[in-house]
Amino acid sequence: MANFVEVLHGNDGFWIDPDTQAVGLDKGAAIAATTFLANIIDLGVSPRLVTSYSETESFNQFVAGERLRLRSWPYFWRQARLDLDSSVGVAPVVTADGAAAQGCRGGWGFGIPRRGAHPEAAKRAIAFFPSADAQRAFVLDSGHLPSRKALFTDPEIVERYPFFPALLGTIANGSVFRPQIPQYDQASHILQHYLWEVLADETTPAAAIAQAAAETRELLSASPGR
Repeated sequence: MANFVEVLHGNDGFWIDPDTQAVGLDKGAAIAATTFLANIIDLGVSPRLVTSYSETESFNQFVAGERLRLRSWPYFWRQARLDLDSSVGVAPVVTADGAAAQGCRGGWGFGIPRRGAHPEAAKRAIAFFPSADAQRAFVLDSGHLPSRKALFTDPEIVERYPFFPALLGTIANGSVFRPQIPQYDQASHILQHYLWEVLADETTPAAAIAQAAAETRELLSASPGR
């Protein structure tokens, strides 16, 4: 979904507005985004089997020299450098002419089970993991982005990941979340199904995206409190 969200917003479109629950899938921008993703397969930029890939298969083709570019998360940069032993660049995601690049962002959260056996120990662990020292060690070892802004410009981290300072501005001004709604999983399944049909050349972008929009609106209208 991250790939589609980026291309969609790169065409000045949107999926679901979490505040109003408006659905933008059957707008021109969404059709253009879906058409673009289908076209890069038809043109051979991406392989036809990409619809069955996980991130690992895409990465393996990139490091094998079979693909010029790879859309993935920042931590793959570290592994690519290790595997290729050469320079690997970082670039903004694609956009329509005149539109601003919008990378898709997400995050990890912590939770404590209501009936957990050790809630106080869990609280101490949750307090530790986001700490500056824990984050620094984690980021240096993994290449994941830190959750603390100050660490994007930490000298030790920047020495290992020189593109991190630029990413801080990108996150603040050039990124977008997937819809932050309780029904995200169901909405994602709807969209995945119809996007797959387009990428598998089983239907047209306009027809698929219209059906996805209709089912998404039905999902949202049936939710409690609506």
